[in-house]
Amino acid sequence: MFRYYLDVTKFALAFSLLCIPFFGSLTGILVFGILGTPIGVLGYSQFHKNEYYTYFNLGFTKRKLIVSTWIFNLLATIPLFLIYLLGKALLKIIYS
Repeated sequence: MFRYYLDVTKFALAFSLLCIPFFGSLTGILVFGILGTPIGVLGYSQFHKNEYYTYFNLGFTKRKLIVSTWIFNLLATIPLFLIYLLGKALLKIIYS
């Protein structure tokens, strides 16, 4: 199941990193947490579709894989957001 998470998150991270230059860091973080998993699942379905059978044979449904990945990415977004806020506060202190 961890391999599925890594594969889906690769696509999600790539998409969110592409959004950062156009929309900013905060939007990139939010895109990773909210829209990253559906984009990652779309990419995974495009390139690794046959691997769903392996996970099904191991007892994992597609829904369980997607939901657990989405929850983990949402939880990973919280520290990223806090790091963003901390960096912004530090820059404000340094330059004021």
